[in-house]
Amino acid sequence: MTLDWAGARNSLLSEEAKQRADWYRLHGHVAGAQQHVRSRRHLDALVELHHAADLEYELTGDSESTGRLIAALVAELGIEHERVHEAWMRRSS
Repeated sequence: MTLDWAGARNSLLSEEAKQRADWYRLHGHVAGAQQHVRSRRHLDALVELHHAADLEYELTGDSESTGRLIAALVAELGIEHERVHEAWMRRSS
């Protein structure tokens, strides 16, 4: 049996590239949320943060960082979390 060193290396590099792309997507969602806040499109910002939380959970098994951002923005805006969740469900389908 021969070991496929090149195949194993390529497979690992592909996984690293995929993870890096996922982290860029996560940061993109957070940056998008920040832009929406600046444009006063708060529900859109919260939807972006929910997407970021889902991705953060996929990557780390935890979504604490984006969860804190969501909680802070919801509190600052004084809106009900149910309303945010409904908007997120509508836009993600």
